[in-house]
Amino acid sequence: MKKTRLTALILGGIMLCLTGIPALAADTAADASAATSSAPASLPGDGGPDSLLYYGTVRITARDGQGRPAQLSLTNDQGTVLALTADENTAWVDSGKHAASDPATLKDGEQVYVALDYDRTQPYAPLPSSGRALAVLRSVPQDGGCAQYHVIGDAEPGDKGQYTLTVDNGGLFIFTGETTGVSGYDGSALTLSDLKAGDTILAWYDVVLMSYPGQTYATHVMRLNRPQLADGAQLTLKLDGKDSAITGMIRSGQPMVPVAAVARELGLQVYYDAVNGDNGPLVRVENDQFSVQIWLRDGIISGVTKIEGACGATGPLDYGAAPYVLSPGTTWAPASLFQMLGHTITLDGTTLNIQQPAIT
Repeated sequence: MKKTRLTALILGGIMLCLTGIPALAADTAADASAATSSAPASLPGDGGPDSLLYYGTVRITARDGQGRPAQLSLTNDQGTVLALTADENTAWVDSGKHAASDPATLKDGEQVYVALDYDRTQPYAPLPSSGRALAVLRSVPQDGGCAQYHVIGDAEPGDKGQYTLTVDNGGLFIFTGETTGVSGYDGSALTLSDLKAGDTILAWYDVVLMSYPGQTYATHVMRLNRPQLADGAQLTLKLDGKDSAITGMIRSGQPMVPVAAVARELGLQVYYDAVNGDNGPLVRVENDQFSVQIWLRDGIISGVTKIEGACGATGPLDYGAAPYVLSPGTTWAPASLFQMLGHTITLDGTTLNIQQPAIT
């Protein structure tokens, strides 16, 4: 799908939605005990949002040896309670200052937003009443929106230093430009070119276009800390929740996998065209609705819908590392390409998880 500029869409009459993120978050928390997810039926590349946002008053039930909250609860105005765990990977952020916050200073009674991890393979499951906190956001200005937790699926450069970040498994385009601030969770000064596929971020934005994918413009992006693995590091694979004998590796900072072996173990179809006109060898990975195309000569990855009568294409996408072929003819490519087929990709240490979308 070609990414049309935000201004062009506004002029084209696309409906705007003032997201009012804090209000929506409060409503979500209020209905957590009874509401079900409103995620649409699975679409190519759609695996739901990267996190769920909750708002409420905090109560700390346990701290670790360094005084940081390890277990806490969040209660909204309607009395709904969300039980949370926090660990060394939880980001603690002063949302108003776009800076890290000391978790040891959190006190009972403080009102915070929490980005909650959840099972993206179950889009119609009831909203969780407990879970792991990906980020805790403090000191959110009343006149400003709360930051949103995302995982970058693609970071595509544009004109004049602009970048388009694809997040929410293809469900949202975040446009950035010269007015977008960029920082690291560790306080480092970054530029937009430092943002790569696979990075976890907090993004500050207010207005989202009611299109699919949704589109917005970020005023600030914070890259959260993530484990850095050296090139050549071997990865163990877990496919659809099961340990696999297939192994992956890190190349140019990105998790890479042998495409055909992984695709077949996930139940996908794989095709190889040795000669495809003037475009050179082509590898296609497909399900019933979508086809991912890997152009080996040019190192390009793109996608196209297979739904009859539908129009839709994605790419070419930059996953931070180009596909390549190892003897005796094994095609390796970034694992993130499986997101176009609706799969969820997570890297936990040296374990790469590729999860099939839920069947509804």
